[in-house]
Amino acid sequence: VIAVPNGPSIGAYHSLKISGTNAVFPAEVSLRGNLTLDNVVSFSGKKIKLSGTELQTIDGTALINFNDLEIDKVSGTVALTKPISVDGTLILTNGRIVLGSNDLTLGSNAVVGTFDVNAMIVADGTGFVRRAFSSAGSYFYPIGEVTSNPAYSPISVNVTAGSFSNGFVSVSVV
Repeated sequence: VIAVPNGPSIGAYHSLKISGTNAVFPAEVSLRGNLTLDNVVSFSGKKIKLSGTELQTIDGTALINFNDLEIDKVSGTVALTKPISVDGTLILTNGRIVLGSNDLTLGSNAVVGTFDVNAMIVADGTGFVRRAFSSAGSYFYPIGEVTSNPAYSPISVNVTAGSFSNGFVSVSVV
């Protein structure tokens, strides 16, 4: 069982690495450092909050499938070093999540937050923001780039018809 850090002065783990089996997380875990998962963890009904002031990474050898993931950083970014999925809600309170060459697959819930150049998904590498569609509908992708001049370039996609068997809409900044 992953215990919640004690005391208001701590409030979050610095870095957390899970390599053993049967890790059980509390309802919410806050991290100020890196998250490394070398064994599959069930995040069903859980929220992971990344709130450090420096570069934070999400990495490891295991498949990473979050329920809710919140990015709330005063400074620095969150970088993916492997593909991840967020089946619940991706919450962009403050800060950027940088895909690089890795895909971020979203579930049916919306990405929520107040989006701008400081709170967005950076999709200027070869990685895509992906979302499965099972029927017609629209979806908003709060993406942007930082390769030259940082720019927030959101995309709204409206799927009006089609065959939806394992269908995805994937976006990035070119």
